[in-house]
Amino acid sequence: MGLFGWIQMETDQVSGVRIGWVLADDTMIDPTIDMESLKAMGPMWGSWKTWRSYQTDNVICNDKSKAVELVKRQFQQRANLYLPESAYLALDRPPGVKIYSGQFAQDMERADEIIALHLASSMSDVIILLGFDLENRKIEDRLVQHRRLAWKSQIKFVIKENPSVQWVLLDQCDNVYTDITELPNLVLDSLDNVLG
Repeated sequence: MGLFGWIQMETDQVSGVRIGWVLADDTMIDPTIDMESLKAMGPMWGSWKTWRSYQTDNVICNDKSKAVELVKRQFQQRANLYLPESAYLALDRPPGVKIYSGQFAQDMERADEIIALHLASSMSDVIILLGFDLENRKIEDRLVQHRRLAWKSQIKFVIKENPSVQWVLLDQCDNVYTDITELPNLVLDSLDNVLG
């Protein structure tokens, strides 16, 4: 049925399907695409690295030293800034900052993305994943391969633990990480189709 057939069906049955976008750190959107049309569909979530290019609505910063810098510049006045509770307390509870509990091991790759997935899933019926490269490919460096697999496993965990959320993975090749594509609440689609 495709993504928007599903959304139309759900909208007919339940008013107001909540759509959210989660942007990967290295998202590269064609500059000819109107970002306002994407934002009109729903709020954007991503790490602090996505804000400069895309003015992400909800910004995650799990890095304590970067959190200090962002709060010092009053970044929370430009976007919803989410920090770990420990950083929030260490910064003397800055006004306007939102917090989340829990923490990752120091070497967790791209933790901001995983946190964005968790937070967005609590506020959305449909989450569109933009810029996530989940291609299943062999990487020669074993440490890099291990970190990439751990990152993909975290993504799978979030999707699996939120079965009532419809997840839409955009613009992937044919060789996507099979453990993720087998999840019943995930579909593959393209940005062109979403915008069409």
